[in-house]
Amino acid sequence: MIKPTILKRDNDFIQAFEDWKLSEKKTALRQLKELYISGFYGNSNHPDFEVERTETYSVVLFRPYKYFNETICKFLLDDFKERIVKLGYLLYMSDHKEKVLSQYNTQFIERHYLKPDTIEDARNGVPMNRRFGNITLELFLINQHPDTFKLLLTHYIERESVKEKSIDELLGILF
Repeated sequence: MIKPTILKRDNDFIQAFEDWKLSEKKTALRQLKELYISGFYGNSNHPDFEVERTETYSVVLFRPYKYFNETICKFLLDDFKERIVKLGYLLYMSDHKEKVLSQYNTQFIERHYLKPDTIEDARNGVPMNRRFGNITLELFLINQHPDTFKLLLTHYIERESVKEKSIDELLGILF
């Protein structure tokens, strides 16, 4: 594995991202919502969209290769990050790493890691509102082609915090 580096977006990407948010974003989110609903209410074994819920974490795995190209996947990754920050989160880290899988395949991972902003709760001595828990957004690419989009919520196991909201509530906000 090659050492992770800070994930940076160039000006051309940022401009294209802003244009996408004004034009094609709703269509992409609608497609994701339809896949989520089909998995949640119907085919729980949908090959392109899985949700797993446990006591300590919840995860969504979406396989976007049939639906979106690399650029749209990166736009979705950054759009989710921006909207999660608006829900009271701090961006803790964004990085990029790559791993050689074989002579012909390289895996690229772009990741945003966000933590709930609990500074005011700590100052006021009230139970910490952990919102949805820690959130990791990851985009896995194989040879620059979308493979898996992962949304992971990690829950805190402690008594002094407010119980985290569910992944389904977060997806309802994001979609």
